[in-house]
Amino acid sequence: SSQAPGLNRAPAVGIAGSGRPNDVTPVGTTRRRSYICKAGQFARLGYNFIVVHMNSKARVLHWFRTDLRIHDAPALQAGLALKPQAWYPVWCWDPEYVYSHRVGVNRFNFLIESMNDFSQSLTKLNDKSKLLVVRGSPYSVLPKLFHDWKITHLVYEIDTGGYAQERDRRVRELAARSKVEVLAVLGHSLYHPAEIIEKNGGKATTTITQWQKAASKLGSVPRPTAAPKKLVPPGDLHLSSLSREDHPVNRDHDLNEKTRIGPVTCFDTLTGPKGDFAIPTLVELGYPTPTTTIHGGETAGRARLFAFNADDEGNRAALFEKPNTSPAVPGPFGTCQPTSALKEQSDSDAQEDSECEDFPEDIQIDVTKPSTTLMSPYLKFGCVGVRECYWSWHDILMKAPKSAKKPENLLGQLEFRDMYYAAELAVGGTTFARVQGNPICRYIPWNCPTVYSEEGDPIIPRPEDEKHPQAEEWLAAWSEGRTGFPWIDALMRQLREEGWMHHLGRHSVACFLTRGQCYISWERGAEVFDGK
Repeated sequence: SSQAPGLNRAPAVGIAGSGRPNDVTPVGTTRRRSYICKAGQFARLGYNFIVVHMNSKARVLHWFRTDLRIHDAPALQAGLALKPQAWYPVWCWDPEYVYSHRVGVNRFNFLIESMNDFSQSLTKLNDKSKLLVVRGSPYSVLPKLFHDWKITHLVYEIDTGGYAQERDRRVRELAARSKVEVLAVLGHSLYHPAEIIEKNGGKATTTITQWQKAASKLGSVPRPTAAPKKLVPPGDLHLSSLSREDHPVNRDHDLNEKTRIGPVTCFDTLTGPKGDFAIPTLVELGYPTPTTTIHGGETAGRARLFAFNADDEGNRAALFEKPNTSPAVPGPFGTCQPTSALKEQSDSDAQEDSECEDFPEDIQIDVTKPSTTLMSPYLKFGCVGVRECYWSWHDILMKAPKSAKKPENLLGQLEFRDMYYAAELAVGGTTFARVQGNPICRYIPWNCPTVYSEEGDPIIPRPEDEKHPQAEEWLAAWSEGRTGFPWIDALMRQLREEGWMHHLGRHSVACFLTRGQCYISWERGAEVFDGK
């Protein structure tokens, strides 16, 4: 086996394949590329590597995080390929995200809907299976599950985000102590960001040309995997201790305190109020009722993808160019399409409302269609696989008599997504999200800057900018959609209501906040977006 320097105690990562020490291909992959990368390419993330052998006595815990789907799910297939006697689909309801990450009600609602949809999909494949939610830190609850459920293998989809890297490193160490083998499987991006960085000379990809050149050296994107036709049920779900004292929930601060209208009760128990590993609710988070009309889940996401691809016999997808889409439509679902029924409705409304008298004769708004795909939240939460999007669009482009070109077309949008994942990994997730110490971010003395302690940590809550008190007022007005600039305010109110905004709208409000009008740090803007 090959080992990452200085991490001799790291657990096993991999799956049986070719038998060569540095090149292992998992069951169920294409001939062109494996989903689990070569050992040397895991060194950047701190992985060790040994071959995992198929074992009919395997007891698999699949730790779901970014892969709430059954289609195009390489990690799911890798775990089932072990032919386990018991398969536990687990979600750790991590207090880190509840207290220490800004997550608004619409985002949490999307996640909860996605978890429920995924759990229902599991139950359809095996009536004894569902998503098992354990409430607490993965550092505390996972070792308990390893022990009580006699787990032999931990499987998860690779997440290269800032917090995720450190979290997964610590969990791998805990798994090693429990003699649990780890299968970390690529599935959230087209290519492993570490491979892209390696092919880019060890540097962050800061242009799409850099990314494309690096990716061209890595072969084709794998075709999506099919959904399993059946699942192995979990074994005994008994846990020896359910005491919260044995699994404490620590918090230094609550970044979402202002969003809550009630107490946080989701951590009152380890396995839910009824002890049935239930998915938490917004009420348990202390959150208000969401206002978004964008619903989460693989079912909704794939329906949206299929509808988009079928529109105009595929021509809409083939000719799609992101710069030519428009945010100037009502809500996230609008697009300019001739629709006779809507024209009739608009004429009727115009008779009752004088504001509608200037409704254009040649443009009607079909609010059932977005001007873009609106696939971003489904990709972010793993409701729809990136390879399923990639190959569905690739095949449409190949068959179409006329099609748009990269990077403006749909494939180019997925490449931009991968480019930023690689840049984040190269820079480091924590550093990537801030100005200070960020090698790819130009330092500018913005108003309302992040304030750091002597140890170099951000001070939370952030002290107000005493030198520019008016900037604090501008920041509040911008975030609440009351700047007095109708275009900016409409976009920010849309963000508040829907949790989504067209990318040209994001450009507009970001420019207004920073160099365009307020000269306020982009870090504050990122916080506002996270909190919506």
